[in-house]
Order: sequence, then structure tokens, then C-alpha cells
Amino acid sequence: MGDQPNSSSVAGGYALQVPETISCELLFLGIDGIEPDYGATISNLTEATLNKKMIETAQMLILLADSSKFNRRGVAKICSVEQIDYIITDDKIPAHLVNQFEDKGVKIIIS
Repeated sequence: MGDQPNSSSVAGGYALQVPETISCELLFLGIDGIEPDYGATISNLTEATLNKKMIETAQMLILLADSSKFNRRGVAKICSVEQIDYIITDDKIPAHLVNQFEDKGVKIIIS
């Protein structure tokens, strides 16, 4: 089991077994990058597999991404835009990006 020192997350063999035994209604995930035509990405390859499994079990996917994460890519793709229900971001996101994601069915929450 690999504990991540800067977060409260767990990865590795044990963590990969958890999604097979649970179902969640809402899944909130922080990401490192997102593009309207590519999807969401993170930079930690170990967490990518776990994130993909959790996304498969979630009924609703909510991504957390400040405006600096848009039009950037991390190393590992975790989902396509079609899998995303909501993105929570800050008010610095350009209007044209909001429109691009909303045109694809993603609801943008600016806080």
C-alpha cells in the first residue's frame, strides 16, 4: 500500500480492490488537466488506475479543477468528457471554455 504524503489518498493493491466492493452516488476528483476534446488527466500514474475504477462505480462524476487546469494535460487520462457530469472551478475560466464543455453536456459550477 502506497500512502501519498501530501494527501489523504491511498494507492496500490489494497486501494485497487476497494472499488469492486463499493458503489458511490457522487464522486469528487481533483485533476491536473482537462481539455474539451480529450478529457481529464492526472499526473500520478499510480492513482490513475484507481481513479478509473472509481469513475466506473460512480453514478455522478464531479471534477474539481481551478481555471489553470483547463487546456492542460497530465500524464494519464482518467476519463473522457462524456463521462463528466459537473466541473467545479473558479471565476477565471474563460467563457468560451465554459461554452465548449456545456455544449458537450458538462455542467460548470463557478465558485
